[in-house]
Amino acid sequence: MKLFHVGLPLTATTSLQKHFFCQIEGLQYLGRESDVFQEVARPLTSFDQCYLDINQMKKMVGDKGDFILSWERIVGDIQDNFIDHTSNAYLLSKIAPGSKILLTIRKQDNWILSAYQQALRRGCIQSFKEFINYNGKDFDNYGKYNPRYRNLGSVRQFNIHSLNYYKFYQTYCKYFGKENVLVAPFETIINDWVEFKKIFSDFTGYSLLHKNTPGRSRGSNKKYRSRSAKMACWINKFACTPENPLGFIPIKKKPSVGIKKFNIRSLHDAFSGLGGKDLLSDEISKAIMEKYKCSNEKLNDNIEIDLKKYCYL
Repeated sequence: MKLFHVGLPLTATTSLQKHFFCQIEGLQYLGRESDVFQEVARPLTSFDQCYLDINQMKKMVGDKGDFILSWERIVGDIQDNFIDHTSNAYLLSKIAPGSKILLTIRKQDNWILSAYQQALRRGCIQSFKEFINYNGKDFDNYGKYNPRYRNLGSVRQFNIHSLNYYKFYQTYCKYFGKENVLVAPFETIINDWVEFKKIFSDFTGYSLLHKNTPGRSRGSNKKYRSRSAKMACWINKFACTPENPLGFIPIKKKPSVGIKKFNIRSLHDAFSGLGGKDLLSDEISKAIMEKYKCSNEKLNDNIEIDLKKYCYL
């Protein structure tokens, strides 16, 4: 059995990779240093997919025996709203036909909030409402031009239509078969570890040995509120990013003029106590979940776990 945990990102993937998948008795875990990861998974998600040697990659996967490979990038590029999801799934089905697919999801409003907080840590200068194109009543068309950012090059925006989990599910069912696709909510992993272990064991035939639920990973996104997010956006205007090469504040921890922790993340942390209102208000949360009501209902009818239990519906 070959199991690919394809994501989504921001669904406890880091904790699962570091502390749980590597402890499954009898099932080898292919981490990021493995040859299959470097020569199959990475090229699979590159922009040079037309040059892939499918037969060679298929042979490499076939020679490995039973394994689990986990990489949230396989489901698609979060920076481009998972636009490459279908092509990645198709190519994976050619490279590893008959494999099992684990798709982890998260309630869409909470996922979007987490994605925004991650974007802030990477230099985003948009407010939360601008990030999701929310005009106070509905969501504007994705990619709507905003003159505020004309001097900063391309600015990433979230496409409100990109988190249709039922479409993801349909794609994997099409290429791998419904019996080979397991959808596991983030909320089950975090709040009901015993249930997740059971459905994972029933699906794969292997048991997760770890008894405790995954906690927040060390690199988890910090929480922002309205004031701290506003300050973060202002600080990010001076960040050194591809869109703003003249910026002088590094994103990651790099020594700069003798100051070892002078970077975006440390500056954000310094102002984390500003507080303010929640970024995800009840109004925005309701508007987001209304967009996914129909697709979530369809998904709920096709999977084992009741999504109503976690307020997807």
